Amino acid sequence: MNVLGNWVAVKQNPPEKMSTILEIPDIAIEESLSGVVFGVGNKTSVMVGDEVLFSKFDFEKVQTDEGELLFIRDEQLKLILRK
Repeated sequence: MNVLGNWVAVKQNPPEKMSTILEIPDIAIEESLSGVVFGVGNKTSVMVGDEVLFSKFDFEKVQTDEGELLFIRDEQLKLILRK
């Protein structure tokens, strides 16, 4: 998959599948979504496989052969958990 610029392709986690590595306040969970990075553009420091937290309003939803992906600009990401 060729993602351009500073865009990141994310497969969204189910709402209850938030990483247990960090304790995230309930208010942040209610206003945010999480997912795993599936593809990255050439102008981002995010890596495929990173888990990310992002706003439920800051993405574009696209149906692809790989399933439903969310495309988010890297500056819209709130948290990156590198594995």
